Amino acid sequence: MNAIRKRPISSRITIALVVAALLIIAVIQLPQQKAAAQEGQNLPWNELSLGAVTGPAGTLFYFDGTAGDSVSIEVNGISGFIPSIFLLDANKAPLAQELNAANTSAAILNATLFNTGLYYVQINGVNNSVGQFTILLKRGLPPGIPLPLDIETQGLLAPSLPVVYYDFQLNPTGPTQLEVRSMTEGYSPLVTVLDPNGEVVATLTSTHLVGVTLEFGPGEGTYKLAVDLGEFAEPVEFSALFSNVIPDSETPPTSNPPQTGPSTTQEANDGSSTICRITPDGDGANVRAGGSTEHDTVGFLAGGQYAQAIGYNPANGSWYEIILPNNVRGWIASFVVTTTGPCNTLSVTTYPAVGSSGGSSGGSGSPTATRTPTATGSPESTDEPDDPTATQPSGPTATYTPSYTPTTPPPPPTAPPDTTSLPPLNIPLDETASATDYVSYPNGDTQDKISWNVTGMNPNVALPGGRARLVITATCFGTGTEYITFFTTGQTYSCGQTIVDREVTYDSRTGLVTIDAIGGSGTYVQWVLTATATRLN
Repeated sequence: MNAIRKRPISSRITIALVVAALLIIAVIQLPQQKAAAQEGQNLPWNELSLGAVTGPAGTLFYFDGTAGDSVSIEVNGISGFIPSIFLLDANKAPLAQELNAANTSAAILNATLFNTGLYYVQINGVNNSVGQFTILLKRGLPPGIPLPLDIETQGLLAPSLPVVYYDFQLNPTGPTQLEVRSMTEGYSPLVTVLDPNGEVVATLTSTHLVGVTLEFGPGEGTYKLAVDLGEFAEPVEFSALFSNVIPDSETPPTSNPPQTGPSTTQEANDGSSTICRITPDGDGANVRAGGSTEHDTVGFLAGGQYAQAIGYNPANGSWYEIILPNNVRGWIASFVVTTTGPCNTLSVTTYPAVGSSGGSSGGSGSPTATRTPTATGSPESTDEPDDPTATQPSGPTATYTPSYTPTTPPPPPTAPPDTTSLPPLNIPLDETASATDYVSYPNGDTQDKISWNVTGMNPNVALPGGRARLVITATCFGTGTEYITFFTTGQTYSCGQTIVDREVTYDSRTGLVTIDAIGGSGTYVQWVLTATATRLN
């Protein structure tokens, strides 16, 4: 019998160990290679996930986002854990953060995504605390603040309110344009516009732009504008103006107004302004039915406000035809205003004769370029001295002694008193709601009171919907916003601040906010309260 040669047992064991080791290395390397592309835990949309922070490095999640998405990241600590939230781009560069300075167990970060691709969410514990938490990623846009037509709106962005949303309606019969401008040096507005279906119309993220103008064709439905704070860590101010586009055929250029003297045109910094803006010097100026001080006053343009000029007439020292924010047309003297934009392209228009009705362009009256005072007469002016080139009487005995009796300008707008109590601000659980009204000072309605109520809460705090985080922010628009205060839960706040950020239950779901206009001259402010109630269980 032939002997069978067997491999030594030690050799077989060695080969088996080598094969096993190679298999283990392969199994380990595959997940590591995948994690290198997408580190952390996948964060699904609209599904509650559980996580834990075990050290200073925190916990990392990732998700895929689309440009124009408005995202809300809600984190609720368990057993006293206090979370902070960081939103990072695909390179882990910070985009937004919620440091949770209030040290509450619930934290919410809202942001707008400006690129399509991978994003990371990092959860840390405040003061290096550790513990468990739940996290929820939601997509959706909150209700926007109505953006009025032809009235410039000023907004404020801050770390506590990093994104502001506005709603505006397109003109179904003509083009409109939207202008967004930075009012803070170094800040470039990050702008996203969405159509009524939530589709992104435009996304602008260039850090070199101080403003942008978008033009829309005729359309219908509610569009949404989102202005984002971006990487700015300090509060910034911006302005938004939504207006109709006046066709060129309505104002064909026929001559150019002068570009010297007090009304020298100041071009916009980026050269993109497409309208001539008229801003009165000082506290404001009268707007008249025609281009002279003898025409009736039809309105008043306050200092700091502006109107669009649609025409020009060189008579009587030169006057601009303008459209006031209330759509009233009138004339304002060039020597009491400052202009911005392409005012040198305005066409020469006519205005009605003194005493005739109407103040819009196209009137049948002809302007009177000169006025001849009598030897003993004393012409009166209600705006500024007469044009020095006006015809003077002949003869050595003629005496011309102007007597200026300025007309008292109409009072600034005042908020009408509320005939009834303001309706409560009802905030459905897991939704956003807003309320708005006006206050003014020293006249008019100087105080508003509004109650808030979180609806849909469970009376049993231990059951789902029994606990919620309530966040209410205050936004102001108008003249004298620095004189507006918000008093609630024993504290006083200012415009642009978060006035409520706390946990509520069924028993503490209501409250009251008192809004006061406390000073200023001609203060007239629209306040907006925006509230979100997010369930904690």
